[in-house]
Amino acid sequence: ESTAAAESTAAAESTAAAESAAAEKSEDDRLPSLVNSMKQCEFTDAELMDIWRLLVGILHLGNVRFEDKEFGNSGPTAVLEEEGALRRAAAAFGIPSQHLQGALTAHILQGKTKARNSVTVVRHDAAEAIRTRDSLARELYKRLFEWLIERINASIDARPEAANAARFSRLWTSGLYIGILDVYGFEIFEDNSFEQFCINYTNEVLQQLFISATLKSEQDDYRQEGIDWIEVDYFDNKDVVKLIDGRGGILGLLDEVATFRDASTEKLMNSFGRSLADNPFFKLGADNDVPYDPKERRTSSIGTRLSHGVLKAIGLSSEADEPHGSGKNALVPRPLCDEDKLFSVVHYAGKVTYTSTNFIEKNADSFYSSLKQSMAVSEVETLASLFKEAQESGRKPPSMGTQFKQQVATLQRELQASHPRYIRCIKPNETKSAMIFDSERVVHQCQYLGLLENVRVRRAGYCYRASYDAFLRRYFCISMDARPYRVGLDAFRPGNA
Repeated sequence: ESTAAAESTAAAESTAAAESAAAEKSEDDRLPSLVNSMKQCEFTDAELMDIWRLLVGILHLGNVRFEDKEFGNSGPTAVLEEEGALRRAAAAFGIPSQHLQGALTAHILQGKTKARNSVTVVRHDAAEAIRTRDSLARELYKRLFEWLIERINASIDARPEAANAARFSRLWTSGLYIGILDVYGFEIFEDNSFEQFCINYTNEVLQQLFISATLKSEQDDYRQEGIDWIEVDYFDNKDVVKLIDGRGGILGLLDEVATFRDASTEKLMNSFGRSLADNPFFKLGADNDVPYDPKERRTSSIGTRLSHGVLKAIGLSSEADEPHGSGKNALVPRPLCDEDKLFSVVHYAGKVTYTSTNFIEKNADSFYSSLKQSMAVSEVETLASLFKEAQESGRKPPSMGTQFKQQVATLQRELQASHPRYIRCIKPNETKSAMIFDSERVVHQCQYLGLLENVRVRRAGYCYRASYDAFLRRYFCISMDARPYRVGLDAFRPGNA
């Protein structure tokens, strides 16, 4: 036994060493393979150079630093700590460094009255300049990513040749497609901020769609068909979604507080307390030191072994530790923040405590129109094309929360207009190891994902679903009421009998 154990240990160490060596393979070694793949997707050399320039510019942009200086009675004004990083970023973006500096340290507000148009230059302090810098980096990366997706999709478009186009014209013009949505799962860190809140909100909306497309619609079908049916109860998280994005919800209150000049975390928490104190899915402060109980999925915390990384689609991480014990006695670590800056939301997967510090700042979109205009005149052709819609506008951009809510609503509409097929991934253990099955963890995942209720509905229902058209074609010959067949299929649809 000891020899077998030693051999097993040696094999494991050898595998780990091989994986480590593979992970340390340099970027230089992988770059030729990447370039070759992109060229096969029909990217030109000029486009590849533009992509590298944008990425280099974003990296240099992150090194731009500001500090506050007083100029008369105007208050603190942002100035560069040193110009090197900004010059390098501007050169990569193909714009004058003065334009980039001006767009980062000030923005223009345009007013319009009956008498005249007014233009006001608003100077940024160092904190606002940093937020503007970060907003530009995020927007550049987002637009570049979306452009890459569009280019790759155009390259792999399998439309038929012109000679055969007539046969497939109806298909290609119908907008039919097969898409894959890889859903990121819940994020729960020791310190959960605005980013985790937005990601978890998305998961709530997608879970609501899953419930509607499976549990709710399935039982509605049986009722409409007049089939004797015993209702299967399930947890509908619509109230949690409403808490977040509904009227007077968390996102709405966040935008409301942010409109005031003296907006602060304290005022935000006071607003939450006044408006949401009676909501059963909301709680001020931290209330996470609760023993893990998989059976209490509606009210208990997500429980043991909180992740320090992203919770994947099933809500767990492979790099978790157990700071307060393990198993049923495991406790969720408190976020490292003052109690009066914490609030908790009872998500469908469990309770998550968020740190409201910087919620207001992160919710503010500092991507002003002056930034768009600076990028639109870039000599880098690809970069300029990403901002071709840039127009003069003095309006303040909508908040990040509002934009995120709109994006989630768009995704929701697209999914509702399609016929989704769900693949639920269950994580058997937290070590990414073969032949290890953590029963308690698997049961917990099945419970909070609503899989048990889904199985009950499927098991009590009817697995075979024939369309009226297919049923009529197959069985019309055995019923005198269905003859002659020329009466048409529509006569046998529900409501036309």
